[in-house]
Amino acid sequence: MKSDRIILVTQYYVNVDTNRQKEVNVCLLKNAENIYINEIHLFVETPQKLEFIPDKVKTKIKQIPTQKKLSFETAFKYYNQNLSYTICILANSDIYLDSTIEILYDVNFDLDVILALNRYETNTKLLNGSTYNESQEFNISFIKPYRPSIWNQDAWIWKREKIIVPNSAIELGSEGCDNRMACLLKDSGLNVLNPSYLISINHVDVSNIRTSEFGITSCNNEKRANLFKTGGKNALFLENLADIPDKYTKAILNECSDYKVQTTHFEKIISEIKVNQSQIVASSHLNDRFLPHFSQFHSPSEWIPKPDDKTPYIQYNFENLYEIPVIDIKGKAVSNADLLVGHVTKFKISYVDMKCNHVWISDDTIYEGVIGENGNLIKRIYLDSAILCIKIRIHPVDFYMVSSFKVKFYHLNYDLVDIFDYCVENYKLNKYTNNDANYFDYKEMQKINIYQNLSKNHSFNVKKNILGEPILDGICLYIYVMNRNQNIKDNIGTWLKQSIDQLIIIDWSSTEEFYEFTNTLKDDRILYVRVPNETNFYRTYAQNLAGDLCKYNKICKLDSDIVLSDKFFENHPLTKGMFYVGEWLCARDENEKHTHGCTYLFTHDYLRINGYNEYIKSYGWDDSDFTNRLMLCGLRKVIFDLNMLYHVPHDDKSRISNLNTKKHPFLLGSTNRICGQNMNLWSRQNKKNRYIFKREKNNYLVAERIKEDINIFDKCLYDKSYKIALKEVFLWLSDKNNETHKKMLNNPNPDYDFIESYLFSKL
Repeated sequence: MKSDRIILVTQYYVNVDTNRQKEVNVCLLKNAENIYINEIHLFVETPQKLEFIPDKVKTKIKQIPTQKKLSFETAFKYYNQNLSYTICILANSDIYLDSTIEILYDVNFDLDVILALNRYETNTKLLNGSTYNESQEFNISFIKPYRPSIWNQDAWIWKREKIIVPNSAIELGSEGCDNRMACLLKDSGLNVLNPSYLISINHVDVSNIRTSEFGITSCNNEKRANLFKTGGKNALFLENLADIPDKYTKAILNECSDYKVQTTHFEKIISEIKVNQSQIVASSHLNDRFLPHFSQFHSPSEWIPKPDDKTPYIQYNFENLYEIPVIDIKGKAVSNADLLVGHVTKFKISYVDMKCNHVWISDDTIYEGVIGENGNLIKRIYLDSAILCIKIRIHPVDFYMVSSFKVKFYHLNYDLVDIFDYCVENYKLNKYTNNDANYFDYKEMQKINIYQNLSKNHSFNVKKNILGEPILDGICLYIYVMNRNQNIKDNIGTWLKQSIDQLIIIDWSSTEEFYEFTNTLKDDRILYVRVPNETNFYRTYAQNLAGDLCKYNKICKLDSDIVLSDKFFENHPLTKGMFYVGEWLCARDENEKHTHGCTYLFTHDYLRINGYNEYIKSYGWDDSDFTNRLMLCGLRKVIFDLNMLYHVPHDDKSRISNLNTKKHPFLLGSTNRICGQNMNLWSRQNKKNRYIFKREKNNYLVAERIKEDINIFDKCLYDKSYKIALKEVFLWLSDKNNETHKKMLNNPNPDYDFIESYLFSKL
């Protein structure tokens, strides 16, 4: 695509004002020296010597004599006759282009696109009323912040066979021509866009300030702003955009039957990866004004490492595997309060792709960041190959003034049927081990399609809970325990401080009941639920019981060892089409990994996937399975802000202390995962456990489970899955230099007792 030629069409004239002539000459010189401009087709009244242009770039310039000022109509006709299918930039003579036009190679002009760009002012006197400094006459200055304009489109860019625009005999630079031409182009059926945050066209006019109706004064700015709001038949005012139609863009045709007209909108096949501040870490930060999470575009500041940080980096931890083909980067823009501008000009990338057990992968590729002095601009990087990763780092290599930047990552959208391809547990299993899961065969696709039909919104509506109580607007928080009563006593204060309407505590046959304790709190939001006569703790049963008892339309599940910060729910607004979870992959330390099981979602979504998979009776994978099925319904997974919740540390033995097993929790989770991948997805077609309810008191409910032999893993499947799990974990933790280990890895039927014993010593 970069074989495309970029042609600049502009005009040149001799001005009686020598200062103004210098400005026009500066622009032509800079355009001639621009490495991305292949030719300049220069409309002149008479042939010019252009002695100020060096011979090595003067060959780019082709002069076209004309007896009149250049009009849009003349430029369009010239293009149609001489330049078809080249990238053409039509610009005023006091405009120069810079390296940001490199992105034109990636614009999808096949979508009937024409770019109409706002200009950047290089005269600081035109911005915010600052005083003009004669000594800076031809310095390109961005000391004052760029203010997005709506009054000037000083460069027009297109690539097509022909451009035909009726009534376009309008001279370039004439009063009001820009917005009038934008309107005519739109009426001609073109998509007129203004991606001025990605492409910089620079205006040199330090010798004159216009005060006409369309000039740049605060008064006229207000007039044009009012026109922008009210619109007009003869003018089009374009919004400043930070995006372009590219190879990741498709055009969608909209038909309006009432008026029998067709309109087009663009749809991306890539999406921004959105993270919260706890998913971003860095090697260092300068001070509290430049924290790691300020590297996000919407942040008020930016990230800057410490000056003595020899290997600085910013790291983003994602909740899923993502294929990243595009990265946006920008610098520290100036503000009225802070005149320090700067940005990273070169950087490297490293990432974790799950192939190498969390080993960082990097290469020697050096990517260009923002070039020049304008920190407001965005540099978009199109990677040659998309990076598949779960974590990614940006390493600054060189910078202008300050090693500062903001960054935005985009991922390729995927069909819901492919959702498990991007869930790490499944990815590790199916991509890098040999087993019988066959998770991506035709039957599996059928299985997922059936599941999506079963979980559709329109086929499911819950108005009452299992007790017949109406589901109201509000938040239900639930906790479930067996013999970990002290957690309840230690942490319940942080739960009751929240803006919740119900707190359900499931006591799964703890040796000592603790209703008397909860009753002393005198809080009518608490419902104590006692499940008697159980010897083993079945987490999924307890979680589904709580979901069925919930009487509010939003539900949050916490483990009993989780402490919440004040205003937790105010800082996690729940909106349609999404849900919150904890994610071990986004943890900043080992302890934060144990927030993985926390969830917050709409009760309707909780119940329409039939809650947790009750085939899973031991520790592990129940939370990931729950999350994956929510995502299969089209819901967006959002990570909790890990600054707002805290896990009280304890050892792994307590996790399985009430389970009928001695197996390690990690192996139990892996086994459950492999079993689940070889079965139909849990849905409302599966029967959950049933209970006999008895109301002891208004805030005390007994729920006795009806013992039924349902939802039991096939023994052969479970045993085989456990062996696969042993081999899978052994592959990661074995000593690759140990001959015995090598033999085990190569043996299709290894000594599983040896592997199990070895893993227990390592885990």
